[in-house]
Amino acid sequence: MKKVAAFFDIDGTIYREGLITEVFKKMVTHEIVSGSRWTDEVKPAYMAWDRRMGDYDNYLQKMVEIFKETTKGISAVHIEHIAQKVIEQKGERVYQFTRKEIERHRKQGHLLIAISGSPEPLVKEMAEKYKFDDFRGTQYLKDDNEIYTGEVVPMWDSV
Repeated sequence: MKKVAAFFDIDGTIYREGLITEVFKKMVTHEIVSGSRWTDEVKPAYMAWDRRMGDYDNYLQKMVEIFKETTKGISAVHIEHIAQKVIEQKGERVYQFTRKEIERHRKQGHLLIAISGSPEPLVKEMAEKYKFDDFRGTQYLKDDNEIYTGEVVPMWDSV
């Protein structure tokens, strides 16, 4: 018997923004990322995008680069904690239509799979909140001591 699976992209399809944006804000708030990195590097790209004079991908890429640099050498526990807080505080900020589609697929017995280019701890928290059967996000690799190495496996390269 065949099993039907429904795939939902979190960023912009379920969640009304990118999860990386929320985790980045928390990292600035908790001084893991310097506020000057936001002001000098990310904000100009954000303002250009917000005024429809720049590309969203440039804004997103700035945050991703800083996230990658900042997490290298720190314990995964810190990012997992921030991910939990982000989803606790912002996890209900989802589109009504998508929420209904998730429930419709669940009632039909379909497998629910969440995907996102956001860091996997965020994707995991969101997938658990909405009771997905599986998930895939961008993996920031860790060593045997659960310290981020700086190596990244994008979601689309996951197996």
